[in-house]
This record gives sequence, C-alpha cells and structure tokens, in this order.
Amino acid sequence: MKIAQICFRFGAPGGVENRVHHVSKELVKRGHDVTVFTSDIYNEELWEKTRDERKEIDGIKVKRLKVYKNLLPTLKSPIMPDLLSELIKSKADIYHAHSHRYTHLLLAAVAHQVTGTPFIVTTHYHPPESGETKWKKILLKIGDKVFKSQVYKYASRVITQTDLEKEYLEGIVPLDKCVTIPAGISLDDWEDLPDGNVFREKYSIDKPFVLYAGRLSKNKGLKHLIHAASIVTKRHDVKFVFVGEDWGEEKLLLALAKKMGIGNKVIFTGHIEDFKVYKSALNGCEVFVLPSEWEAFGIVLTEAMFCEKPVIGTSVGGMPEVIDNKANGFVVPYGDPDALADSICKLLDSKTLREKFGRCGRKKVMEKYTWDKIVDKLEEVYVSTARI
Repeated sequence: MKIAQICFRFGAPGGVENRVHHVSKELVKRGHDVTVFTSDIYNEELWEKTRDERKEIDGIKVKRLKVYKNLLPTLKSPIMPDLLSELIKSKADIYHAHSHRYTHLLLAAVAHQVTGTPFIVTTHYHPPESGETKWKKILLKIGDKVFKSQVYKYASRVITQTDLEKEYLEGIVPLDKCVTIPAGISLDDWEDLPDGNVFREKYSIDKPFVLYAGRLSKNKGLKHLIHAASIVTKRHDVKFVFVGEDWGEEKLLLALAKKMGIGNKVIFTGHIEDFKVYKSALNGCEVFVLPSEWEAFGIVLTEAMFCEKPVIGTSVGGMPEVIDNKANGFVVPYGDPDALADSICKLLDSKTLREKFGRCGRKKVMEKYTWDKIVDKLEEVYVSTARI
C-alpha cells in the first residue's frame, strides 16, 4: 500500500513527530511504501528551520516543503502551499494527516476531494490551555468549527490516542468515525538498555535523581515541579533533572529554582541527541515525572515504564489511561506542587514500592503499548478504508 503521512514537523522532538516516525518505520518493515510530507521547520516556537536534508530516514521517504507564516498564528496556521499539488501527484492509496487546527489538514482534505483518496486524521488533540486569553479561546472555537466542516466531514476515520481524547472531540468530530489507537514504543529501540551510569557520568550526577523529559514549554507544568522540588529536597538528597529542548522556559525555571534556594539541585541538559544517553537517563532515574497541563497521551511515560520506573503524571488528557494510579505510578491534580511532592517522597521513601510499580508498568507496556501491536490496528483501519 502507498501511504502518505502528513505532519507539520518531522525529525524533531515531539509526540506527533515520534508517532509518525515509528508508525511509518513499522509500516515500511511490513512492505508498505511510506512518504512523509512535512515542512522545513525544526522548532515551530522559535521558527527555526531544519538542517536535516535527508530524503529518506529508516526507509521512509521524506518530502520537505517550504512553509510560510500567515495572518492567523493563533489557529496554528503556517501553510505549506505546495502540499496540495504534491499529495495529488503522489498517487497514494491513503492520506493520513496528523494534528488539529493546522492548515496541512485542510489541504489534505482538499486533496481527498480532488482525487477520492481515503483521508484519515490522527488528532493529537489539545484543548485550550488555562492561560489562553478570552480572545484566543474564541479564535480556537472558530477553528474547531472550520475543521469540523472542512476536515472531519471528509475524513473516513479519525484516530484518537485515548478514549478521553475522543470525548473532548464530541461536537467537532462525528464519533462514529473515531477509533482509539494508543501510542507506544519500539522494542527494537528499547530492549538494549544502557546502564544509568552512562547518563550520570556525562552530566556529573552523583546523587539519585528525579527525571522530567520533554519540551521545556509553558504547558508542561514545570514551574510546579520546581516548587515540588523545593519541598522534596528538604527530605531527600536528590537532584531534579530536566531533559528536553528549551521552548523559552529554561531561564525562567532556573531563576525560580535559585529564588527558592535549590539552584544547585536542578540540572538542565537540553535536548539529548544521543539515544543511548537518553535511554540511560530513563534507566538511571529513581522516579519519572510528567506534570503537564495536558498530554494527548504522554509517550515518554511508556518509555519510563518500560525501564521499570515508577511514573507520576497529572489527571489530565491521556495520562490517567496510561498510569494506573497506585499500581504503576501516581496520578495527581495538575498545578498542585504539594501533591506532586508527596507522591515523589512516597516513592523515594520506599525502594520496594518503586520496584513494584516498575514491574507493573513494564508489564502494561508489553501488553498494550508496543508499535507492532499498534500498527496491527492501524493496518486494519487502512485496509478497511483504502481503495484496494
């Protein structure tokens, strides 16, 4: 089958990018012809262009298109004007677009209308953040209505990563089109786990550490983790390590940590390119924490769980479906540093509890969250909608 995967960024850190890469890689292994149609952007927030000019990655063909800003940035509307013609020329059997409120979905929907090629969307839906202005929330609602009539009306299937995400889309997407297919990890990539000392030695960490991994952006709740760290470090001699690309928050977070007297207790590594070092970080931590305001799924949770680490996440988005509270981790309210600190301390207090949660977490990953199982479900969706 010839499959066109359509996303805004590719070969960059992020949940959408990770899913597109691994799904495409698994599809190629199964003999499918996969092309990713994407932009030439690496960091959307800083409008930084990619330096990756490869036309093939892991057997996946990559078509990078020039992208331009337009007048409605609040609706995530950078535009790739050549995408429509490239999709039409591709003669794909399936158009599979990713994200919500991005113009590449509108163009994919038009390509579907021109060619009749079945059109699928994975939404990766995020509701408006609490800090959004009233005006921006109005614009986002307008965007939802536009996408309801111009995208989801034409989609053969809409894939959500959790059942909760599907509930949030009620009124935007016809729910009879929805199918839940979670995210996951690649066993080929993760079965060879390096010792945690690889990471410790690289960053001169000589204490137990609590780990966060992901973008350093406002919606990740990292200021609450800093506040929690100020409580935890009064009871435990640990470091708090933040791994991930800076989206404008690192200086603010470091200033907050210094203000609270724990500047020497926090470490920011930036984005880690070396996958071995990244895996070592997850394998070496005592506890993994994802304190986000919203996560459509939170794939890094499954990575930490595979490493048999206890995880803590907030009671938002897909995280409560990944974390079984008090079985493989803790689920805490978003924006509650005291609850976050209490859960971290409970885990640091008990090696037995950490090991118990770790074993349960890995078991769940192996049963539900590996890419081979996920692509089995995705292929069923493709076959049921494609013109064979």
